[in-house]
Amino acid sequence: MVSELNLYEALSKDLGKEKAKNLVDYIDQKIEKRMEEKTFHLATKEDLAKLETKLSQSVYAAGIVQYVAILASLVAVLNWMAK
Repeated sequence: MVSELNLYEALSKDLGKEKAKNLVDYIDQKIEKRMEEKTFHLATKEDLAKLETKLSQSVYAAGIVQYVAILASLVAVLNWMAK
C-alpha cells in the first residue's frame, strides 16, 4: 500500500492525478493476476490434511495386506512341512 502511494505521488507529478491513478491501478491488477497464476497450483493446508489422511489409510491398508500375505505364507510352509 505504501509503495502504491509512493508510485502514485511520483507519477502524478509527471502524468497528472487521473493518469497516475489509472496506471497504478493497472500495475496493481497485473501484479495481482500474476500472483494468482503463480500460487494457483500450491496446496492449501486443507489439501495437505486430506493427502495425509489418504496416505495414512494407504499405508495402513498395505500393512494389513502384507500381514495377511505373511500369515498365508506361514500357513503354507507349515502345511508343506506337516506332509
